[in-house]
Amino acid sequence: MWAWFRNLHWIGKTTIFVLLSMALTVIWISGGFNGSEQKHSVSYIITGSAQNVSITYTNENGWTEETETKLPWSWHSNKVPSGSPIYIMAQNNGVKGSILVRIEVDGKTFKKSTAAGPFNAVTINTYLKD
Repeated sequence: MWAWFRNLHWIGKTTIFVLLSMALTVIWISGGFNGSEQKHSVSYIITGSAQNVSITYTNENGWTEETETKLPWSWHSNKVPSGSPIYIMAQNNGVKGSILVRIEVDGKTFKKSTAAGPFNAVTINTYLKD
């Protein structure tokens, strides 16, 4: 059964080994050996007295989205997998006002931060852990 492998040149064996290693690494990184991954409920909530705010954040797929809006502002998803990047940046586009950014995971405050003053920004950058 393995005669074909014994007769294969070392370059062919090395190629098979590298491809198999890469495939197993991709499966492991994507959580394929962990069964179904746990999903979490994540909310980004921004409040404050700032009049106009630029917001950049990651969604449930890990993609970055941007918006410019008035406060209060919020985003929610109940499909965020464990290990996902959690990133939000809110910048005051005015000369006065404050910003409070709060991240809730499964209904509990996970992280929060504030900034006050003209053109100040709040950034929270972390990963969603189990």
